[in-house]
Amino acid sequence: MSKVLVTGGCGFIGSHFIDRYLKKNPTHHVVNVDSLAYAGRIENTASFKNNERYEFIHEDICDATAMTKIFGMHEIDTVVHFAAESHVDNSIDNALPFIKTNIGGTYNLLQASKHRVDAGKFKLFLQVSTDEVYGSFPFDSKLSWKENQVLAPKSPYSASKAAAEMLVMSYYNTYDVPTITTRCANNFGARQHEEKLIPVVLKALINKTRIPIYGDGKNVRDWMSVKEHCDAIMFLMNHGTSGEIYNISSRREISNIDLVRQIIEIYSNLKGESSLDNLKLIEYVTDRLGHDERYSIDISKLLALGWKAGGSGFVVNMEEVVQYYSVVFSSPKSNISPIASSSS
Repeated sequence: MSKVLVTGGCGFIGSHFIDRYLKKNPTHHVVNVDSLAYAGRIENTASFKNNERYEFIHEDICDATAMTKIFGMHEIDTVVHFAAESHVDNSIDNALPFIKTNIGGTYNLLQASKHRVDAGKFKLFLQVSTDEVYGSFPFDSKLSWKENQVLAPKSPYSASKAAAEMLVMSYYNTYDVPTITTRCANNFGARQHEEKLIPVVLKALINKTRIPIYGDGKNVRDWMSVKEHCDAIMFLMNHGTSGEIYNISSRREISNIDLVRQIIEIYSNLKGESSLDNLKLIEYVTDRLGHDERYSIDISKLLALGWKAGGSGFVVNMEEVVQYYSVVFSSPKSNISPIASSSS
């Protein structure tokens, strides 16, 4: 029986992970630590909150004393570390929370994990990172990043995630903490925070307000279903090699403007509306500072382990997302930024 600490389990990806992990590991226990900052919502845990193998602890990973206590009290042997400040625009406005949480919080977790390693009671620290640590390819590039690519982050957010990765690797090399780092493409799915691109687009469609797109919309991102991402993490927990880094992607690169057009088409078809009318909602706005042009990651290392994508396809998954947000935004109350971000 494993005792898994999931950080940020009330957030978008973390809550999906816990839901799927508990279902696929019927003897394991999950402890969810979340500070319930703006992107963490206790409502995201509704599907598993009453599971007898699940426990929620309202705590901040920036509190080193609390982390050490939780690791010892709950005999944690595995960490899946999602908790992070993750919005690029917010990091441009104020980088300090990203430094504190993404670097300082990761350090606290690694220190607590080291104590468990020293006691001979620790299995794995899995650091969930991002493809944004690689930097950006030019629009016309045909290359994809491999895991040994020199990192070149361009925003305070991606720089903080790159720094956290370096800390994780140092604890593997110096203290023998077993680690795996994953770098994932952009995720989409239900429960994603409303500041992200796809929820912003759907909210605008539902309310018939503008859909603002940075610059000319040609920036390219790689998108995958959050469910597929979580399944890949679970696969690596069982089949990955300690000390290694793995890219995770469904290899679906698309420009922001083409993605928005596809969402509009899917939404319009589901709702019986005119896609031509909805396309008129698009509005181009001043580009983001330092906006990365193209992300592209090579997943041959993951595939070599035997991983196979099990998703039901972009359109089917997006239809589910459209239906979800149609309910969520039926009486919109959020005060989110109107800018359609392309951050993961």
